[in-house]
Order: sequence, then C-alpha cells, then structure tokens
Amino acid sequence: LQHGAPVVQRGLLDGPRLPRLGLALQAGRAIGRFNSREWIDEIDVPTSVVITMRDRVVPLRRQVRLFEGIHRAEAFRVDGDHDSIAANPDRFVPTLLRAVASVVERQ
Repeated sequence: LQHGAPVVQRGLLDGPRLPRLGLALQAGRAIGRFNSREWIDEIDVPTSVVITMRDRVVPLRRQVRLFEGIHRAEAFRVDGDHDSIAANPDRFVPTLLRAVASVVERQ
C-alpha cells in the first residue's frame, strides 16, 4: 500500500480480520453441505415453512423439497430474496407472524 492510503484500505489487510474470514468460509462450507433428507420426515410437531420466492441463495426447488418432506407442514410464501427479513421487513414480518400463528393454532 502507498503511504497515506486510507485507514479503511489498510484495515483490510490487518491480521485479526483474516481468522474471521477463515471462520466465515468454514461456516459457509458447512452450510453448503447441510442436508436434512435423512431425518426431515421425522418432524412430528406443527411446522410452518417460510419460502422466499426470489431467493438467490437457497433455490426455490430446495425450499419446496424441504416443505414437502415435513408431514402436515404449512407453507407461507414471501415475494422476496433470502435477506427479505432485513431488506423488506414490511413484506417478510407479516408472513412470519402468520406462520408462527399457524404453528400455535395447531398445537
């Protein structure tokens, strides 16, 4: 880096941040390997699945497959991406509340 580079740029190369990046990559790999197919049909409690219809992280077909694997689950659809709870809470939260109410009603 050149002398006088902004602190933000210099901060990107600081040592303490690199272990956090390694942990984030390790967590991402673990999430990518996650598979519930072996046990998902054993869920025996009221369950709601919130499906994000424009998800660029978890494909719609995987979300639907999860939903279909849970006996008597109810699906609640949100017209949004994976981060809808933060990016569009006005859309996501009402759907989430309906999903939770559905679980409570079925207990």
